[in-house]
Amino acid sequence: MTYKSFTNGTKHILDLIFCSTSLYSKFVNLNVIDNLLNSYHYPILIEYETSLNLNNDTIIEKKFDFRRPNWIEFSNELPTLIPEGIKENVSKINEFITTNLIKAAENTILKFNGKKRANILPKYVLDLIKYKNSIKIKSSMDKCLLNKIKKIIKEEIVALKSKSWENFY
Repeated sequence: MTYKSFTNGTKHILDLIFCSTSLYSKFVNLNVIDNLLNSYHYPILIEYETSLNLNNDTIIEKKFDFRRPNWIEFSNELPTLIPEGIKENVSKINEFITTNLIKAAENTILKFNGKKRANILPKYVLDLIKYKNSIKIKSSMDKCLLNKIKKIIKEEIVALKSKSWENFY
C-alpha cells in the first residue's frame, strides 16, 4: 500500500512508478517504506544495479541515502506543470518526469557508496517487529500484549547496541 487515509485508516495503492524498460530490467528491489514523513503517501525505495564493467574494472556509482532525506526540499525542486509541447506524448512526459525526479534527488538527497550494509538487527528481532506491526488492537489485552512486545524489542536492540560497542573497543 502506498497511501493511508488518516480519517478512516484505510490503505490504498495510489502511486505510480514511471521508468524506461532499460532501467526496469536493472531493478533489484522495490519497497514501500513504512514511514509517512508528514504525508499521506508512503515513500517508495527502488534499488537497481548501477555497476558498469569497463576493461574488467568495476565502477560503482554512489547511491542515494534515503534514511534521512529532506522530502520538503525535494518536492520544492520539482516542477509544478508539464510543458505544453509534450502533453500529448507519453514518452516525452515520462522522460520529463524521470529527468526532474533524478535532478531533484541529485540536488537534495545525500549519497553513499553503493555497497549494501548487512542487516544490523538479527532475524528474531525483525520477526518480533513484524509481529508487533501485525497486532490489531481490539481490546486492552491486545494493547497490553503490544506494549510487552515493544518493551522486549527495545531491550533487545539496546542489548545488541551495547554488544556491538563492546566489540568495537
